[in-house]
Amino acid sequence: MEKEYFRTVTLADVWSSDELDKYDPYEESDGGGYITEKGHKKMMLRAGEWSDENEKQYRYDIAYQKFYEGIDLSEEEKLIFDPKKNGKDTPNVQENYVTKKPIVSGNKANSREFNDVVLDKFALTPLSYRILHELNPDSNMLKLYKKMQKEDTDYAVYGTGRKVGAEVLTNLYNTDGTFNESPFETEAQQKNSNLPQSILNIPFSIMGIQTEVPAKTNAKVTQVVRLQNLLHLTLWKLVYL
Repeated sequence: MEKEYFRTVTLADVWSSDELDKYDPYEESDGGGYITEKGHKKMMLRAGEWSDENEKQYRYDIAYQKFYEGIDLSEEEKLIFDPKKNGKDTPNVQENYVTKKPIVSGNKANSREFNDVVLDKFALTPLSYRILHELNPDSNMLKLYKKMQKEDTDYAVYGTGRKVGAEVLTNLYNTDGTFNESPFETEAQQKNSNLPQSILNIPFSIMGIQTEVPAKTNAKVTQVVRLQNLLHLTLWKLVYL
């Protein structure tokens, strides 16, 4: 039976540490988050905004990941994705990667016998294995994406985006600056739901999309949005550093 909630993790916010920066350190990740392709599809299906074109791009990206991870493709997937075409066969549906602005308000689904309130208000960026792999197959962002997939985590939200109900914050990096490979969830947390949790279950019923951010194939205006710029900066550093 398919679960009726998103599995989510709360990330510790990332602070700027540029030695050449004349300004005080600031939160690069202010109010942001990331969602997997699978999680994004579930969210948009429940919002009634998943089209046939979205599904084509989704299937293409899944086939791409399977190929590059050495997993055999089905006959249908071989028709969808051809590595010899070097990406020219992609449906190129940009809507699949547009940042959404959902709001979550209600009780968690962590099997507790008390009022367990959560409030998320954030900018949620869909991640794509294909795009991250094409940019840099060794990037920290791709490591995060694969870690989320491995632990069946639908979305990750920074602490500043989880306004109420954050419990254990997960650091993206170790103290030496390397990517944190440790599991989000401990065995003790899995056995005892009353412990402070790293993984929080968010029922589908308490999430709604508060603002639509339109996809622009050909941008005709310059957008200067602080949150968007900070998210892009964080994404760039995770991919290239």
